Amino acid sequence: MRSIQVELEEDKTTLSQLRRCSDISNEISMLERQKEGDVEGLKDTISDNSFLLQKFDAYPTLRGDNYVNTIETLADNVRIKHENTREESDRASEELAQLQQTIGEKSALLSHNKRSLETLKAREAALCADDRGVQKIRRVINAVRNFEHQQLDTGVTVVQNDMEPQKLLEHLTERIGEYSAEDTPESIARTMKKLKKMVSRLEFKRQPKPHVRRKHTF
Repeated sequence: MRSIQVELEEDKTTLSQLRRCSDISNEISMLERQKEGDVEGLKDTISDNSFLLQKFDAYPTLRGDNYVNTIETLADNVRIKHENTREESDRASEELAQLQQTIGEKSALLSHNKRSLETLKAREAALCADDRGVQKIRRVINAVRNFEHQQLDTGVTVVQNDMEPQKLLEHLTERIGEYSAEDTPESIARTMKKLKKMVSRLEFKRQPKPHVRRKHTF
């Protein structure tokens, strides 16, 4: 009787273990099915987003049983390439900003130079007009050259076509000093007065006037 009870207890223990093993087996089967479903889901997700992964030259394939490492490796590769792309984009943005600043500075300088050039052209045109100072001074130089050519025995004139007004005035003053007041022709006296007036005006105009714009007249 005692032995029968012992056998019954052993049978109960064995039956309990078998039931527990059956439950574990069922859980394993359920996890296997869940794993297969998850793998198929991962494959579908990768397939649906393959066009995004191709931007990073990533072409993953799920092989073997170590799916987690495969996905983690894929994520790390994409993250690294994304960070590199972002750094390149930041550098390009900085270079673009510097180029835009340089272009802006050059454009402002170019506009300033254009305005200065137009101002200089306008001044040149005004000075070279028939009734303005440059032409008047040229006429005076021609008259003086003709006078010297006629009066000097050598036939060589001291006054040159490109002589500056101030030097011309000094030369004429020196020459006139060689004559007496009675011998000085009235035409030369009038020319001297005009030339002195022109020189004084030219000297006045050469002085910088940053805040006042004056109309040049001769």
